[in-house]
Amino acid sequence: MKAPTSKKKPTKSAVISCTKPAKKIRPTFSTPESQVISLTSKQKKSFAKKAPSVKVSQPPLVQRRQFDGNKGEWSPFRNFEPETWQNDTIVIPLQRGGSLTLYPGWLSDERERRGLVRELNKCDLFRVYQTQSTNQPRAQFLLHKQAHDVFEAPNPGYDYRVAKMKAFPLKRVKGVEQMWDRALDTCQVDDFRIGANVIYYRGSNDRIHYHADDNQGESVIFAVVVNTSRSRRCVSIKVKEKDLKDGDFEYKIFPGSGDAYLMDELMQQNYTHAVLPEKNLEDGCSDPREARVVVIFRDGIQKMLKDDTGRPIYDLRPPPPLKAKPFGNCVEGLVEGKLYTRAEMIQNGYHLSVHYVSVLFCL
Repeated sequence: MKAPTSKKKPTKSAVISCTKPAKKIRPTFSTPESQVISLTSKQKKSFAKKAPSVKVSQPPLVQRRQFDGNKGEWSPFRNFEPETWQNDTIVIPLQRGGSLTLYPGWLSDERERRGLVRELNKCDLFRVYQTQSTNQPRAQFLLHKQAHDVFEAPNPGYDYRVAKMKAFPLKRVKGVEQMWDRALDTCQVDDFRIGANVIYYRGSNDRIHYHADDNQGESVIFAVVVNTSRSRRCVSIKVKEKDLKDGDFEYKIFPGSGDAYLMDELMQQNYTHAVLPEKNLEDGCSDPREARVVVIFRDGIQKMLKDDTGRPIYDLRPPPPLKAKPFGNCVEGLVEGKLYTRAEMIQNGYHLSVHYVSVLFCL
């Protein structure tokens, strides 16, 4: 006869697996059975009381590659570990001049970050600016202590080549106002004369191309990442000059939520940087889970602007992808040989087709 089988009670791990996952998931490590120590409930309680809460500061992931002048090619990007830390900061001296300083966990309070994101989603201050008749792939606005409540009045602003951005009063966003003095102390400056530039990358396709922040004599560019995805959007840094030298380095940094990084004036003279887009999904849509919110405190030459070239935007969801239209007789409104402006070509999606047609357009 078979021995009667007794139904085992479900273990604690089995019960937990059937419930909703906890909000914070901590990594687990497998331990050999020979090293497992069993503790009684009393021992566990006393151990929990005595155990100190240790918070480990993790650096952002940094990668770099080096140019080989003899071969005339770049090495692959490799993980870069700085040799020394100073007061939870990482200073990377740049070979061409300038420095990049990383501040892991500068805005470490998760409740503060979430509260600021909620405040930004409700503030109705975001604007979209254009480059060559097309909307820039991001939403942004500027804050300043000296800005007037009347937006139409002349206000401090940021004039960067293709756009003029007037500032709103700093008090309009309390979360940024609370960060202002702390950022001044970190950057060791008296004031941010250009202001605090809030940028919202709405999804994986929103980005900013390679550029240098040297429009208004910027001496300090201090970027605080309020929110980003788990994959961490890449900030790419490369040499500005086309004439590469042996031993030149280029970097990629992946700051997480709460991290900050500081770029100085000399770096802007010798390097450019960009926030690269993530790979598109199969349907070409932008992934909203890759949204990135950053506050950039800028010090430089203050300018008063009368006009603002942006327009308000109230929907911070990723914009839909442009749909390509095939060329041929089936394209409504397209006349072969007609002269079109660049804006008309982009608005109708004619520039996206892979077919050829003798249509002229002017810049």
